[in-house]
Amino acid sequence: MQSNSLSWYDKNTVQKACKVINQNGVVLSTTDTVLGLLATTSVEGRKVIDNMKRRYEKPYLILVDSAKKINSLVDVQSMFHIEKLIAHCWPGPVTLIVNARKDVPAYMKSNQNTIALRVPDHKQLCELLLCTGPLFSTSANKADQPVPDTIKEVDSEILAACALIIGCASSSVKTLNDEAIQSVSSTILDCTTKNIRIVREGAYCINKLETFYGKPFVRRV
Repeated sequence: MQSNSLSWYDKNTVQKACKVINQNGVVLSTTDTVLGLLATTSVEGRKVIDNMKRRYEKPYLILVDSAKKINSLVDVQSMFHIEKLIAHCWPGPVTLIVNARKDVPAYMKSNQNTIALRVPDHKQLCELLLCTGPLFSTSANKADQPVPDTIKEVDSEILAACALIIGCASSSVKTLNDEAIQSVSSTILDCTTKNIRIVREGAYCINKLETFYGKPFVRRV
């Protein structure tokens, strides 16, 4: 196991990860969906993940520890639009793309003034988010590579650039490198217009989401 690897079940992991992130380091960790990279929502955090993934054209998902934390990020009209969804599907594997408040920094949102948000269903990760505040999150692969299923499948350059690696397994049971990772990405919904559009089908059942919302979503053609 690498010297910078920890388990989410180690009692000091959240504290150590918080320190790393607050110093603009990147954490590679298991989540409630796929293996992800975590960084502070700052110009520096965006830049370091851009360089690791070699992806520069669009912003990243932002994780928050509670739905109550998104009021400072989301346009008021969008908040009304997604209230039913967040009441039923957060915390959970559903990413919502919404219209951002105009005062949200440009590095956190798209050129269309949209922002992608999610509350993870992961106790320790939410404890970390409570410590750090919102974090950029993205899958642990370069733009032209598949999403890895285990830590040992992560690109060597990405691994080398991570200040800390966090898995779920105890090192006495198995190594983090061989640990099987949840391989289903979050479901993504575009909630920026009157009719919600499915961007990506994923871990959360679309039919259940439509039931919560009360009307069908627009399918991809």
